[in-house]
This record gives sequence, structure tokens and C-alpha cells, in this order.
Amino acid sequence: MGDSGRDHTDDQPYFFLSYAHTPRHDQDEQTDPDYWVGQLFGDLSRQLREKLGLPRGASPGFMDRELRPGREWPAALARALATCRVFVPLYSRRYFASAHCGKEWSVFARRINDYPGRNEDRARFVVPALWVPVRDPFPPGAARYQPANFSDSYADLGFYGIMKLTRYRDEYEHAVGRLADQIFEAANETRARRSLPPGPVEPYLQVKNAFDAAYATGDGERRVLMTVATPDTPRQWNPYSDESSRPLAEEAADLATSLGYLPEVGGLAEHADELVSAAWPTRAMVLIVDPRAAMVAESREILQRIDAADRPWISVVVGWNPKMTADDGVMKAALEAALPQKLVEGRATSLLAIKGVPTLADFGAVVPTVLRAAERSFLRAAHASGAHDSAGK
Repeated sequence: MGDSGRDHTDDQPYFFLSYAHTPRHDQDEQTDPDYWVGQLFGDLSRQLREKLGLPRGASPGFMDRELRPGREWPAALARALATCRVFVPLYSRRYFASAHCGKEWSVFARRINDYPGRNEDRARFVVPALWVPVRDPFPPGAARYQPANFSDSYADLGFYGIMKLTRYRDEYEHAVGRLADQIFEAANETRARRSLPPGPVEPYLQVKNAFDAAYATGDGERRVLMTVATPDTPRQWNPYSDESSRPLAEEAADLATSLGYLPEVGGLAEHADELVSAAWPTRAMVLIVDPRAAMVAESREILQRIDAADRPWISVVVGWNPKMTADDGVMKAALEAALPQKLVEGRATSLLAIKGVPTLADFGAVVPTVLRAAERSFLRAAHASGAHDSAGK
């Protein structure tokens, strides 16, 4: 078996574990919400190391659990999807409701569709497993890939159900071994027969969700509206150009995506109607402000309307490059006049966010806190909306 692992590199994993992230709603929560998925990944990897003859410590698979928020996250994910030999989706209701899982499926499906041969030849590259039983029909595209039935308990409970209880330990070990066998056979087939060639490294954040819209609007989503208020082109403004060549809008979207959110990024005028709407919110919102926006009449008027609307689910982050020194006092005064209430509210969440974030590293540290604060306020508003609707019936 030693030869089977000889051409393995970290850049070409044998399998890609695709799973739905569990939301961490409480920023103070210390427990890793995806601990059990990580445990399954580790157990699978140990089995496959033995089968493939890989050296100790080598990882035959890819899981995004160890990736950090920031610009490297989507690039590493895209490279793994473009080069992995086998795609292993962990089926659950949340999986089919997750836009991120739908994106991963899209990227790998394109590689399969480009593979010459019969449908059954293509099908061997996808080895699904059951994380939690799914009672609904699978969405289009996934229905042809049915997970194997390793045991009655596995069929009833999935990996998540059997791996946590001692009485199912033997069944869990058996199921992991069977799944490892399937991955091993599929990975070896791709070499013994005709390999699945690497595909292009696609811009992951721009990939469409492969799953049906009915699934994509389920409770697996954590949608967030991210608005960039700047006199510059919103998707090109880069106050931290000495640290990165990428626009701040892209940095913000990457951070949100890496934290399990589905962001929509745009400019102040583009999002103004939703930001000041009197209707109950449909998602959390983050307003990223260039202080110069308060000096421009049109954007200042929108900022004032947002402030007066009293929308606690809108959190504010002020991007402030220390090199902007000429009109510091004037800009600060204009910003405080445009957003007095929101800046006061923001002190409770992050003082740095509303005083002005001076570096890209600080921005990466502040945004998760601000996102979660906006999400908590949104969830409270959504709950109040439901209670209001029920009382009116």
C-alpha cells in the first residue's frame, strides 16, 4: 500500500470534507461548535494514512476548520476543491440549507461535468456520508448521490448521533472504517482508471449555490448586509493600501464568509432603502464608514436618516487610516454630527470600531465582534416581529 500514497502532496488532498458549519451565536462561547466534525475528520484521516501508507502526521484530507478569517481563507478552500480526488459531503438538513456547502458542491460538480465518460464514472468521485438524517428529499443534483447504509443505528442517527454515545462506539468505528474504504477505493480508482484532473481555482466567493432555492433559504443561512459608505467607489475603497492591495469591501466579505455568514456587499446609495426601512429586518446589517462620507451632502443625508431610524441591528465600523491627518478634526466632527446615536450605541460593542480602525489587522479583529452584535440585535428584532404577528392574529 505504500505506493498508493507516493504522489500525495498537501496541495492535492485525497478527500475534501464538505460540511455545514454550526453557528456560534455567542461570541463568548468557548466550545468549538464543530468539534465533532473535526473528530470525524481526524478518525477518517488516521484510517486513510494507514491504508495509503502516508507518513505519520501527513493529512490525506482537507477540512476548513483550521483556516483563519481573512484573505487566505477562500483561496485555500478554492485550491483544495480544484485538486482533491474525492468529495465527501456530510449530509444534513443544514448542509442543504447552507450557501457555502452549495458553493463547494458547485465547484466540484463542474470538475465532474468536465470529466469524459459515463455518468457512473463521474459519480464515483462523490462519496457522501450521513451526518444527521435528512427526512426531506435531497435537492436536485444531490439526489443521485445516496450515502451508504453502514448500520441501522447509523441510518437512524447519522455519524453525529452514534459517535457521542459509548453504546454505539463499535458501530461508529465500523462506519468510519467503511467510509474510509469508500474514499480509499475512489481515490485509487482515479489513478488506476482515469484520474479526475485538477480544475481551475475558481473565485469561491463568486460561485453560485448549487442547491435548490427552497433549501437555500432555510435556517442554515446567516445573511448579513454589509454597506460601504465612502465618496470613492464602494467596492474599490482601500484605506489600508499599505497593508493590502484588496478593497476593504472584499476583506469584509471574506471575513463574514469565513465566520459562516452569507454577505451582500454594496454602497450606501444602493442599500439606503433597506437601511432606513420601517419594516422588520430580514437580516443583520453592518455599516462600514469612510469618515469622508460625512463631508459629502448626499451620503451625509443618508447617514443622518439611518441614525434617526433607530435600527439596533445596524452596527457601525469606522475605517480610519492614520495618514488622513489634514482634516481629522473636521471629519470627526462631521461624522459625529451625522451618526451621533449609532456612535454612542457602538461604544458598548467595540470602542475601536466607532473611534476609527487604524489597521487592516485591527479591522480583522473588530469585524467578528461587530457582526455578532448586529446578529444578536437582528435575532431579538425577528423574535419581537414574530411575537407581534402572533398577537395580531
